Amino acid sequence: MLPPIIQTERLTLRPCKSVDVVQLREILSDPDVMIYSGLDVNDYMKNAEDELQWFNHLDAGDSGIRWVISLKDHDLYIGDLGFLEIDHGNRRAEVSYKLTQNNWNKGLMTEALKTILKYGFTELGLNKVTAQVHTDNHVSQHLLKKLGFTVEGTLREHEYLYGQYADVTIFGLLKREQKTSS
Repeated sequence: MLPPIIQTERLTLRPCKSVDVVQLREILSDPDVMIYSGLDVNDYMKNAEDELQWFNHLDAGDSGIRWVISLKDHDLYIGDLGFLEIDHGNRRAEVSYKLTQNNWNKGLMTEALKTILKYGFTELGLNKVTAQVHTDNHVSQHLLKKLGFTVEGTLREHEYLYGQYADVTIFGLLKREQKTSS
């Protein structure tokens, strides 16, 4: 499903464009941004092409939806977010996101994530949204908790990252728990 364009106070959330590959390469080559992704930052050229194909694959079906994040006054990719594994029968999905490092600590991801959560609960009819976060990713955990997510458990040695197994914490947010302001 092609994502609708959504305006927030400071952001435009929009479908991916082919020109986004330039900025996508930049974010995928940043080891600080990609530390918990498992992607090799040295393969950022191939990874960027793969990501764009994945965005288009999500948009072509109904199992996911992905938005590019750009500043309202400058239509360049600064990150992306969206829903994966949309399960229409059980009305749930998983959320994932990333943001360029020079846009960290400005509340932009909070603004974007809060907006798509509202969209998921109202427009997609979701009852539950989950997120999988590496146990060492304290910044992402803090963001999710701030938005009302609850820790549901830990998947031990769930992913193989950089030659070792990593634990993943599962967060969940029910529609009735969604915060309308923060």
